[in-house]
Amino acid sequence: MPTSAGAALAIPDGAAVYQQYCAECHGVDLRGTDKGPSQLSIIYEPNHHGDYAYRVAIREGTREHHWWFGDMPPVEGITDLEIEKVISFIRAEQQRLGFEQ
Repeated sequence: MPTSAGAALAIPDGAAVYQQYCAECHGVDLRGTDKGPSQLSIIYEPNHHGDYAYRVAIREGTREHHWWFGDMPPVEGITDLEIEKVISFIRAEQQRLGFEQ
């Protein structure tokens, strides 16, 4: 049986998950790179791209439709728990930093 400290280490931190799987394309600051769009764009506000859209894009990839970066491939090796954590992190950062027009 894991100790509470061991169990806490097993739960991924959303910011760390983002840095591991997303930052290379979407920027360490969520503001995008030449490989992927900013997650602070108004396009990604919850009423336009809800959490379900994030889940599908992460698990299955998505075709280019708002941007010119090309199709997004599925994120290999990410767990369902990590997906939920990274979405929560992105949403918290969107709320904290606001959206870009």
